[in-house]
Amino acid sequence: MLALPVSRWWLMGHQMLLGLLGSALLLAMAGLGLGIGAGSALAAPVLGSFVAASLWYLPVVACWLALSMVALGIEVRGGAALVWVLLVGCILIGTYGPLLNVPQWVMDAEPFTSIAALEIVREGASAVPAAGFTAAALLLGALALGLYRRRDLRG
Repeated sequence: MLALPVSRWWLMGHQMLLGLLGSALLLAMAGLGLGIGAGSALAAPVLGSFVAASLWYLPVVACWLALSMVALGIEVRGGAALVWVLLVGCILIGTYGPLLNVPQWVMDAEPFTSIAALEIVREGASAVPAAGFTAAALLLGALALGLYRRRDLRG
């Protein structure tokens, strides 16, 4: 691919697109597995609900992807590590926050708990957080493309 001239927009855009498509596939497979397991345990047809609910997290994943691409575009030493630390911190807060008595405002700021995916699918709850994450991912992605385009690549 890099044997011919390739623009930086094309290169970064393809990386972002592949990351997003791979994430969507993994989320759908996770929802499929959860739906099959819950369907057999509950003896109810819940497969579609679980797949749809897992795909509601795609905007959050897209934000993390775009944030990591911004770190790549800025060329900050350790920028990718900082994104990983933030991601692991958010996952730990979401998973162990109630056990550790983390304040509610910290729990509300954690991105993965702000989308009640199963409630959205079953009860038609508000999809505003997902729309906000989608807008943020688009803005961060555009910023990443612009930063990477102007980045000076050093040998």
